[in-house]
This record gives sequence, structure tokens and C-alpha cells, in this order.
Amino acid sequence: MNNLPQYRIIENEQLKLHPDYLFAYSFSDGFTMHLFGFDLLIENSGKAHLTSKGFMLEGKHEVIEKTPNFIENFLFYLDENPFPFENYSFNYDIGMTDIGSQQIFINWNDKSYYFFIEGTGTFFLDNDTSEWKTKLFKLQKKLLKIALQERKLLISKGNK
Repeated sequence: MNNLPQYRIIENEQLKLHPDYLFAYSFSDGFTMHLFGFDLLIENSGKAHLTSKGFMLEGKHEVIEKTPNFIENFLFYLDENPFPFENYSFNYDIGMTDIGSQQIFINWNDKSYYFFIEGTGTFFLDNDTSEWKTKLFKLQKKLLKIALQERKLLISKGNK
């Protein structure tokens, strides 16, 4: 079951979010017995789609009419504090791995941002306490919590 449109695009040999959307988060638990996946996609209108699915599990799709507050707050933070990417390196390639992964896509104020986190935990700040990285860390931590809650719920329903 996958009710989400294809929101990932390749533009100038870089993976980006389709311009019809302002935010997307994708979680995969990797090559596990459940092959669980979770997506949160926010349209430019602010409508949010949450989809979870897994191998031999009943999928779930939910539509929320308004962008979750913690994501909206993060986007408003970007208004005043664009990320200083010239000091950091981010991977724009499409890759396959058997361990879990997370992707965060943002289209905001005519800029596109993409973050890839290998694994199913929070990323490591490496003693970098810059405000933007701390804000991104908090955002990713909340998104991960939602994904893991959905995974637990879907798997527990599938085991009955």
C-alpha cells in the first residue's frame, strides 16, 4: 500500500524534493523481517500525509489538514537562519543499504535542502553545537520518534 506520490526527483544530478511539496521525511528500518517504511509528506498547502507500510503488515495512510507545529516552527526558523552549507558536506546520491536510513527533504524560500541519515537512530552532533544543527537534531529526533511509534503500532497489529 503506497498512497504517496513520487516526491523525490533528480535535478542537476542531485536528489531533491518535488516543487509541489515543502517537506518530506522518510524512514526505513532496513533489511529486517518487517521491511518497515514510514513517510511524512507535506504539500505546499500545508496538508500532511503520513504513510506506514511493511512486509506482511497492513499499511496505513492518514491525512492531516495542517502541518505539525514542530515542523512549521522549524521552517519559520529557516526564514531567519538559512543553513550555512558551505561549511558542511552532505551526500546527494541515491544509495541502497541493508541498514535503516532516514531522509529529510525541505523546499523553503526558494532553497532545497536534503539530509541523509544512515541508520535508525539520531545523528551525531560531533561537538558541533551551532544553533542550526541543534534545531535540525531536535527536528530529526521528533520525526524519528513518530516513525518508531508507527513501526511499533503497525507491527503489534500485524502480530495479532
